[in-house]
Amino acid sequence: SAPCGPSGVPCDPTSAPCGPSGVPCDPTSAPCGPSEVPCEPTSAPCGPSRVPCDPTSLSTTKAFKDSSPSDHLVRPSSDKHEELKLHLQFLRDAHDYLGSLGWCCKDDGCFLQTIVDTLRGELQILSALPPKHRDILLQELEQCYYCLYGHPQKKAKARGLAEHNAEQVPLTWIGALKLTEYFHCPYSSLSEVKNTYITAELLVLYKRILDVVPQEGKARVFNALTDYIDGKVDSVPPPISAKPHNSLIGEIFHILGDDSLKSQDNVKAIHYYQNSLCYVPDHFEAWTGLALSYSEKIYKQLDMRDSKASLEKFLQKYVQQTLRCFEKAVALNAAMSSFVLEKFGFFCYTVQSFASQIVQQRDLFPSDNTLLWASSLRLKMLTEAERCFVQAAKLEKSWSASLMLGKISYKLKHPTSATLNHFANAAYVLHTQGALYPPIVEQGCKGKAIEAIEAHYQLHACALKVLIEQGKEMEEVVSEVLSKVAHLPLSAITYPRVWEWVWQISRGGASLPPSRGKTEGGEDEMEVISGRDLDVEGVMESSDTGSGGGEGGGREGGGREGGGREG
Repeated sequence: SAPCGPSGVPCDPTSAPCGPSGVPCDPTSAPCGPSEVPCEPTSAPCGPSRVPCDPTSLSTTKAFKDSSPSDHLVRPSSDKHEELKLHLQFLRDAHDYLGSLGWCCKDDGCFLQTIVDTLRGELQILSALPPKHRDILLQELEQCYYCLYGHPQKKAKARGLAEHNAEQVPLTWIGALKLTEYFHCPYSSLSEVKNTYITAELLVLYKRILDVVPQEGKARVFNALTDYIDGKVDSVPPPISAKPHNSLIGEIFHILGDDSLKSQDNVKAIHYYQNSLCYVPDHFEAWTGLALSYSEKIYKQLDMRDSKASLEKFLQKYVQQTLRCFEKAVALNAAMSSFVLEKFGFFCYTVQSFASQIVQQRDLFPSDNTLLWASSLRLKMLTEAERCFVQAAKLEKSWSASLMLGKISYKLKHPTSATLNHFANAAYVLHTQGALYPPIVEQGCKGKAIEAIEAHYQLHACALKVLIEQGKEMEEVVSEVLSKVAHLPLSAITYPRVWEWVWQISRGGASLPPSRGKTEGGEDEMEVISGRDLDVEGVMESSDTGSGGGEGGGREGGGREGGGREG
């Protein structure tokens, strides 16, 4: 018999050889695989799982392996992040997954720091990145900063940021530089009322950043800068040891100083501006802000006037500091801005007004040294104010500079024609700038109505006083100047009445000839105008104490382009 197979059953010699299971094989079938399942000759060779393979899958795998890396950087399964690099998408997905567990800031946030460095590099290199992909990377970068440092806090959901509830890491100087690179906003000029880009939340971030700024050598430079402001030394100290980030630190201090000044917190403003100058000693805007902070501090003391003796000591100290800062700002005024010149002039005019009051009120300041100091200060400040406003008028046609030049000219006893022409020029410039002349002018009136009244008031008050004091000999000078503005609305009303007012005031309030008006009973209405009603005797002195409208007082008034401070 034929040899037995593994099962012990004799084999039929005419049959096909038995397989490993002892079952005769069909010679017409294809060779059996290890699983004893006949393979279809039309199928592809079996894989390791003994399951016939799809020929298309092999070709796809081969094409993927043979392709270049740049050919498979596309995620066809993602519509939102289409064509985003795979390694960037991996980092995003990993952050989302770890964030869902609250683990994204583990190990001092080293993983998120890696994402931040990678994204910063991609954003710097790929300048031609499509806008939608750039927005995706920027949002992911902001999400990393939000998880690491908790900024921005407000409206995080509105910005598309997710709350991962991860423990934040302490802010370091390196991290602060990266935050500043992303969130830093453009600087706003001090003459602008408000910068919409500088938000309260950004200011809080700036203060956090300043807490981690290196302090090496700062105390020495700060003390040397204080000595310069006090007048103890003649040169500004060099900046803190040259570092690549000095300008950035100085600008952050400067922005915080501007915000404090506009919030009328002068003490903080002075602190921030001085720190800014420690890093950038030649910062024009910082010197201007520091000067304005000192001047605002003086203005508040002048308004309070609690103690005359303490006020005198206060002025002797802070006037020198303010003058020093203004002089440095004017020296650095490369852009030839009239803003700082007008502010300097308003400050000098305000100080001389107070010095004039000291001289006139001798009983309140009995000390001879005080009177001597006030007399010399008054002349010095008037001269300095005139110089500032003359330069400002050359740079820009400003009604406020012309108005103040008229007041200063009157006090310095310049020719009458020059004084009146300054006032007339101020009224004319306001008219060309579209000043309004409403029947009733109230506080807060728009269209520079108050400023227009101030200019005409000073013009006619000065003309009246000159005519009363010098009489007919000044008639031609006054008439010539008034004729230049006779076409203006307010001058058209007041010009025919000037000589009537002079005639009335010179007679101590006697009745004027009957006017054209009628009373309710049909009788002619009699109008009485006295010197007390118009207060002409004190008309020019009134501006010294800041009692005029608009910007006549030098520091009162409404608006940036006029008064020394907004009122």
